[in-house]
Amino acid sequence: MSLKRHVPNLICVFRLLLAPVIVTALARGAYGQALLLLAVAAVSDWLDGFLAKRWGLDSYIGSILDPMADKILIASVYVTLAVLSHVPVWLAVVVIVRDLVITVGWQTFRVMRGELRPRPSRVSRLNTFVQIILGVAVIATQAFGGFIPADWIQVGGALALLLAVLSGVDYVLSGSRLAAQRKRQGMGSVESDRHQLQLDVSREDPCVFENFYNGANADVVSALRNLIDRESAAPFWLWGAPATGKTHLLLATVRAATDAGLTSAYLPAHAGFKPDALDALRKIELLCIDDAEKIAGAPQVEEAMGGLCRELERRGSRLVLAADSTPAGAGFERDDMRTRLASGQIWKLQPLTDEERLEAVQLRVRSRGIKLPEATARFLMRRVRRNPSDVFILVDQLAALAASRSKQLTVPFVRLALREGMLEAGGGR
Repeated sequence: MSLKRHVPNLICVFRLLLAPVIVTALARGAYGQALLLLAVAAVSDWLDGFLAKRWGLDSYIGSILDPMADKILIASVYVTLAVLSHVPVWLAVVVIVRDLVITVGWQTFRVMRGELRPRPSRVSRLNTFVQIILGVAVIATQAFGGFIPADWIQVGGALALLLAVLSGVDYVLSGSRLAAQRKRQGMGSVESDRHQLQLDVSREDPCVFENFYNGANADVVSALRNLIDRESAAPFWLWGAPATGKTHLLLATVRAATDAGLTSAYLPAHAGFKPDALDALRKIELLCIDDAEKIAGAPQVEEAMGGLCRELERRGSRLVLAADSTPAGAGFERDDMRTRLASGQIWKLQPLTDEERLEAVQLRVRSRGIKLPEATARFLMRRVRRNPSDVFILVDQLAALAASRSKQLTVPFVRLALREGMLEAGGGR
């Protein structure tokens, strides 16, 4: 598993290393070889993204490496082509300046407002596509003769310039809107005129996709990630036994959607709410409802929920629900509710094996900067009914206690702490 976890990032590094090789090929006039290497780079770009989503291995370093490899590769090609007088110098300058503005701008927003992950806009994707096609066309012309008219290349250059400027401006504007939205929302609540729904997405231990152990649920995680990138007219139903990670995935989905600039909310149905309070959510772009079976059996709530579902579907918003059973077994009294909720994707979360639970605990603890030896983790899994969520709470308490006494989280220390009642074991949900 350890090697598999790094495969997408290693492919990104491979693509980075291709940049100087391609530049060398262009400088030597080996244009055919350069085209072949560019094809390899394109395949590697598709492959690392596919594997990261398929295996649920998206990571923070991957989110940096992947776009960095693409930008360095494209910029290197254009600079080399400009030096060789195959494209105007101003075009290479535009490509580089645009990427610098975007990179510096988003890093500035990240420092000011926290982690912000923009979704590439249509104009940005079109800009990248045109840059790639234009670069390949110029190299192909040098490799196989002037079968592409020079005027076409000039038109392509002008189009690339226009799109570079437009996409750069679009990134700056969308970054400003996203930062303002983050500040306004505070990722904490959605208000209406008469009610306020508390949305629990700002926890000390953030639930994100990166610290969720996939195990046999990689396809579920991939489906949730993909849901953020496109509109959906059908509900997404997630079900499974308690302690399989449903709440974690809902909170991770809300956080990823908010980072992508979507208005989003997490609503725990077990907390209870009045039907008319749902009006505050009609214009939201992604809504996650936990313990959805708690809605069932209350006619007024079911009716209000049905209206909300219809409105979200009409707007193309995403609706994700989690429960302990399928829509058919959740106890809804209204036939239209059962039909509507069963019309979309239905995914079952598979329980983890004992070894996978151990891996899950280790992953979550590492993400919080706590060093937990494997022997101690195994001891805690036995001590706390092998429920990872209980272990997370206990580890927090033990880590604080160990730090206050300048101790390591060894089995003897943990056993002593539990035996002498220095803290309370368990208590998670």
